[in-house]
Amino acid sequence: MLSSQNKMKNVYLLITVLFIMLLASCYVASKAEINEAERCLNTLKQGVLLVRLKTGSNQIKLLRQAGKNAEADEIAKFWETENKAIIKAFSKEYTFSPVLFFLNTSTDSLRSRKTKGIFINDSLQRLPDDLLGNRPYLIAELDELEAPSSNFGLPALVVRDSTFKQLRRPFPFFIRMQFRNYESGVFEFNKKLLEYSQRVMRKKEKQGNKTKIISQ
Repeated sequence: MLSSQNKMKNVYLLITVLFIMLLASCYVASKAEINEAERCLNTLKQGVLLVRLKTGSNQIKLLRQAGKNAEADEIAKFWETENKAIIKAFSKEYTFSPVLFFLNTSTDSLRSRKTKGIFINDSLQRLPDDLLGNRPYLIAELDELEAPSSNFGLPALVVRDSTFKQLRRPFPFFIRMQFRNYESGVFEFNKKLLEYSQRVMRKKEKQGNKTKIISQ
């Protein structure tokens, strides 16, 4: 049987979880957050979604240094398989904007905008040209959500700005992604982007109509 102390801990935990859920349900975006979300939406409409893919490079390097080549090869093969599946999912289900893929080992090159040759095809081979140019971009990757999101720690497809800062609502900045069910997750992400874009367009149309009525 649970001790009275453990029972109280469980009660406090339940209250905390309910409080977080209540805050999430009552969330109202500020004007600044709305403006930032709409700016990010325009960035994606006019630019590119860059999908960052993990490689396990640090772990593989340590294993090879320790002479554990078989384990290193196994990890490399795992990420090769996963990355090909992620690229396939985006190629099949994502239509909202152009999309390019790069490995996390090229992150510093992207930060410094040295993007020639960093993007890869569906066989994970590097493409020689600078496919990004001067176009704006957002970044998506499979990662854990960060605070202040009430879902922090949750594995998801997370969207970041060009400085790798996690976006916030009302932009649809994350989608829960079931392991190896990438096509379903990317489909849902694309759907939410389209729905959010349509809401923004309807809002602007209403504002435009109000402006016309006032000016008449």
